[in-house]
Amino acid sequence: DQWIDLDKWKNQIRDFDFVNENAIESVWGGLDFASSRDIYAISWLFKFKNGTYYLTHRFYTPAQMLGNRYTGQRAQMYEDWMRRGYLHTTPGNTIDSTFCEDYIKEFILEYDVNFVGYDPYKGTEIIKRLDGEFSTEYVWSEEKNKMIELSKFQPIRQVITNLADATWKFEEIINDGRLYHDGNPVMEWMLSNV
Repeated sequence: DQWIDLDKWKNQIRDFDFVNENAIESVWGGLDFASSRDIYAISWLFKFKNGTYYLTHRFYTPAQMLGNRYTGQRAQMYEDWMRRGYLHTTPGNTIDSTFCEDYIKEFILEYDVNFVGYDPYKGTEIIKRLDGEFSTEYVWSEEKNKMIELSKFQPIRQVITNLADATWKFEEIINDGRLYHDGNPVMEWMLSNV
């Protein structure tokens, strides 16, 4: 069974101007790193003051994988996404994350992104470089009863205790019709596999 009703998902497509038409309350990012056999994903979630959300994505894959690893229907799908500007390539047979860094930095600065969550499994080098570009914030922690350093980039381990509440919230705002998105077919394909 598919987790998300794709008809409901498709009804929520809006173009990026939707972001400029609403008063932004918060912006968060998410990075899912890949090397050679996967898609490198960058997602941005806008929360608006009226209680609605907007989700936009950017995806990368290594250029050499298109001709080597991906064949048949998947190769056609990837080539279509590239032609339409939904999937970007980096040279070689592994993801070169330096091609993604400028985009990430520019987006963070333009939209004053609160923080970017990332899976720490493969992202050590890019996070070191990106973290050095942004100043560390100091906030009061009630839990620790002291000031703590808060980096713009926060590791989020991919375990159920970290993801369950966020997953339920994601499902809730989709079902309530409060989540709009850019209609990226790569994301739709990913959702169709859950």
